[in-house]
Amino acid sequence: MKDVIGYLKQQQSKSPTPEMASEWHSLEDLYNRKLWHQLTLKLTVFVLDPYFSKGDTLIQVQYQIRIQQHLHTLEMCCETF
Repeated sequence: MKDVIGYLKQQQSKSPTPEMASEWHSLEDLYNRKLWHQLTLKLTVFVLDPYFSKGDTLIQVQYQIRIQQHLHTLEMCCETF
């Protein structure tokens, strides 16, 4: 899934608790506002939650939020040449 916002919304709806859904919403808000430093700080704390100790959710988060953002930035840079 290349759509970061779609991924974050999907995770909100799949969250096991309202608190976890709120955390996903906070990530979405920071991403929408392009507050990259704050998003990185939030992610650093968020991924320590025991929820991420099982399955591949942690890998998906890293890919969807961090790698996709870098790919988007690279694509924009390439368009200027």
